[in-house]
Amino acid sequence: YYLLYKSRVIPGFISVWGMIAVLSMFITTVLRIFGLNNSVLDSMLILIVTNEVFLAVWLIVKGFNESVIKQSPAFS
Repeated sequence: YYLLYKSRVIPGFISVWGMIAVLSMFITTVLRIFGLNNSVLDSMLILIVTNEVFLAVWLIVKGFNESVIKQSPAFS
């Protein structure tokens, strides 16, 4: 998500949402490793699930930002 944010091929809010979601998933995983398991942790995973579904729908409907791809020498 950081690379998607820096390259600007998708809107920034999706990338920021993804970074927050990955952080919450990481925290959830670490807490489960240490034996904490409850429904609050399960609800934190909704962020990553909704982000992944939203990103998939966004890419199917809108696609990548082609103007950024055409302007950047990294994509050629």
